[in-house]
Amino acid sequence: MKDNKTVKALAWVVRTLLYLLQKFIQYTNRNTQVLASITGESYCKSAKMAIKFEFSHMKTVFILNTLGDFFLFLAKVFITVLCMAICYAICKYSDNPTMIFTPVLCTCGVTFCVAFYIIEILELTVDTIFMAFLYEDTFMLTERSRGVESFAPKILSKLLSDEGKTASEGRSEMVV
Repeated sequence: MKDNKTVKALAWVVRTLLYLLQKFIQYTNRNTQVLASITGESYCKSAKMAIKFEFSHMKTVFILNTLGDFFLFLAKVFITVLCMAICYAICKYSDNPTMIFTPVLCTCGVTFCVAFYIIEILELTVDTIFMAFLYEDTFMLTERSRGVESFAPKILSKLLSDEGKTASEGRSEMVV
């Protein structure tokens, strides 16, 4: 039974599907908590809104998350390399440069860990701002049609206006 390739392939498929489900639930849970804090609604109602937001603005969510994750990863790497270079320079040009590798490696590890958690906070901030924009864009249409000014910065409104035009047909189903 251990050597059966069909069982191994089926186990791999199930494991992959469960991994994808876990990532979707984690992402939705974060957006649900953000929406619950924005709206003051219950967790279940906020989860329903978050899932509708994710599917109705799927293109924008994908682009924002992909580009955001890429640039945040580059920021982590840049911070780590910069601190590693500074530590190398300090160790190399000190009075007794006998040990360079160990301090640089330790600095690299600690710096990456600190940068990872700080950048995660930044990523949560970006997601919160994006969800607040989606909430305003979806549920405050009637206020804007009466002439009430949007709270979103003009640059953000302009950047996401093309996506908003394509998703305007789906807004009637968005009301929870």
